[in-house]
Amino acid sequence: MDQFVDVLDAEGVKDYDLCRSSSSINHLLIEEDKNMPLPKRRHSKTRGRKRRTHWKLGQMNLVPCPQCKHPKLTHRICAVCGYYDGRQVIEVKTKEKNKKKKG
Repeated sequence: MDQFVDVLDAEGVKDYDLCRSSSSINHLLIEEDKNMPLPKRRHSKTRGRKRRTHWKLGQMNLVPCPQCKHPKLTHRICAVCGYYDGRQVIEVKTKEKNKKKKG
């Protein structure tokens, strides 16, 4: 792998020289990150948790299916009967229970 290394030229100005080593771009990335804004102080656990108190799941908007009266999500096909907007859209397969007799 390649790595860039600081090299001072004749005028004392930093120049980047390519050197064979493990990480190629890390040095340049560190040079660019010096001007990034960083927080002055660490935020406490309480402060972060207070901020996240509004990250809630909303209640599901369930309505009764007009055909079979089972609860379903609005604007979705009913999983029980397969109807949407008054017409059958999909055919729902029913599971058959297999009972084995002990012999």
